[in-house]
Amino acid sequence: MTAASLSNEIYNVNSGAQTTPDFADFLVSPTYCLVTYEITSISPALPVADPNAILIDSSTRILTFESTNLNSVAVYIVTVSCFSPLGVNTGVNFSFQIEFEDPCSLAFLTIDPSTLTANPYT
Repeated sequence: MTAASLSNEIYNVNSGAQTTPDFADFLVSPTYCLVTYEITSISPALPVADPNAILIDSSTRILTFESTNLNSVAVYIVTVSCFSPLGVNTGVNFSFQIEFEDPCSLAFLTIDPSTLTANPYT
């Protein structure tokens, strides 16, 4: 069995759901043995208030990131493992990095110059 892989990702908190492309199916021999995938580790742990910020759809092999919680801003290492048809962890996995960014750090302020005066005390 050969593990798949996924590129590192960046997600801006409060920007709606973001999905990854489907990762390549693990190469299994014999090929008729269907395997499933689960997230087996997220480090550091997601905030208690946001346990579903990183999810996987095992049937499509697509991960989804979604959060409105600024406390989830961090860099996470996510490990996806492959399970046999009987639900046994095969020990074959891959990890990738997802960075949850603070959208406020990208904010900018625009001031309408017509609201400013030459003498602010008048």
